[in-house]
Amino acid sequence: MENYLVVLLLSVFVLLGALYVNTVERRIIQIKDELLQHGNEIKKVKEELESTRKELTQVKVELESTRKELKQVHVELKSTRKELKLLQVELESTRKELKLVKVELESTRNVLKQVKVELDSTREQINILRKEMIEKDNARKEEIDQMRAHVNALYEELKEIKKELKAANIPVAFYAYLSANLDISSVPTHSIIKYDVVDLNLGNGYVASSGQFKAPSDGLYVFHITTGTRDYSQAVVELISNGVIKDITWADSRDHPDRAVATTVTPLNLWKGDTVNARIGLEKGGAVLESTIDIRCSFSGFKVH
Repeated sequence: MENYLVVLLLSVFVLLGALYVNTVERRIIQIKDELLQHGNEIKKVKEELESTRKELTQVKVELESTRKELKQVHVELKSTRKELKLLQVELESTRKELKLVKVELESTRNVLKQVKVELDSTREQINILRKEMIEKDNARKEEIDQMRAHVNALYEELKEIKKELKAANIPVAFYAYLSANLDISSVPTHSIIKYDVVDLNLGNGYVASSGQFKAPSDGLYVFHITTGTRDYSQAVVELISNGVIKDITWADSRDHPDRAVATTVTPLNLWKGDTVNARIGLEKGGAVLESTIDIRCSFSGFKVH
């Protein structure tokens, strides 16, 4: 039992010793860290002190330079004061000259006033004469403008007369036909027939791309349409002027295997720009409008006078 207590006491002492040693070691490490931190701070303070010394040296150099510049400024100030005295003398002389100039200026102003009075009187006379001249000139310009407008109107009228005479003297005639048979079923009702082969086109009134004739001048015209059908076919063809039906023809072979031909001859009184064309009418059917070596579907016209 006594041995057990001895062992227990020894264990407690050993444990307390180990705990004390650990505490001491931690304190030593903490002290070392603090010493290291203080060492770094001391090093930083030394560096700042060294930088401050360098800045102080630089300030001393700048102060010396400033003192030299100040001496130079004192020298320049003395020189400037001397120049100022000379300028003050010149200023006084200039003031005296200015007084003399003012006297001469006042005299000149008096003379100028008199000249202005005479000038104003002259200007009034000139303005009166100018107004009279402007009034006369405006009256003449109005007369000239009226005469010019009248001459221009006469010139334009003459140009129109010349154009009308020229257009009236140009012969107008055209003849066009279909280059091949036209499938009746493919042509809608009231569609313009475009006669694509233009054999004659004096005056350039007929346009193959549209199938229309456009009157190049006023006058009396005569138009002719030839329409052929074949083998149980039929078609009504209308002559149209400015959208209005002027004549109708009907090529009818719907009830027999043979050809049928219909023609129109239609006089029309047209104004310049009026249009004339042939179109498919309400009745149509069968195979084709024939345009071959045997029959030609054609559209033609000419100006009588």
